[in-house]
Parts: sequence; structure tokens; C-alpha cells
Amino acid sequence: EEELMSSLQIANTKLQAEKADLLSKLQRGLAIHKRTTMDLEANTVELQDLQGLQSRAAEDTDNLKKDYASAVELSISRGKKIQLLEKNVETYETQLARANQKMKKME
Repeated sequence: EEELMSSLQIANTKLQAEKADLLSKLQRGLAIHKRTTMDLEANTVELQDLQGLQSRAAEDTDNLKKDYASAVELSISRGKKIQLLEKNVETYETQLARANQKMKKME
């Protein structure tokens, strides 16, 4: 019984460490996402200004659209990574809750 309790405590400690690591990664991901969003908004304003100039230089339009599309794709990709991190955190929280329940039952 002590071995099982010790094993559960070790598993619980590992899960808590993993949860803390995932939360840290999630926070970093959210910070990156916020910066990316702010950059994208700034790029959007800049792009709008440039589009005014594009009426005089139609050949530049395609390049700017590609740059804008790349920025949007990057933002979407980062958003997906954040969602994956959030899902991982939820998974580990569920595992942690189960481990805690098992520990309570053992007590």
C-alpha cells in the first residue's frame, strides 16, 4: 500500500510538473500570439497605406497580397499551436485530477 501511495505521489508530482511546464508554454504561446496579432494589425495598417500607393503601381499588388497572406497564415498557425497547448493542459489537468482522486481513495 505504501508503494502504491508512493507511486501515485510520484505520478502526481510528475503530472504537476508537466502541467506547470505546459502552462508556461501556453503563456509563452499566448504572449507570442498577442505580439503576432499586434504585428499583424500594424502590418494591416501599413498594408492599407501601401494599397493606396498600389493604384499607381499595380505590379506591387501581388507581392503585398502574398506578404499579407503569409502574415495571416503565420497568425493562424500560432493560434493552432496555442489551441494544441490548451488541449494538452486540459488533458494533464484531467490526469492530475484522476491521480488526486486515486490518492484520496487510498487515504
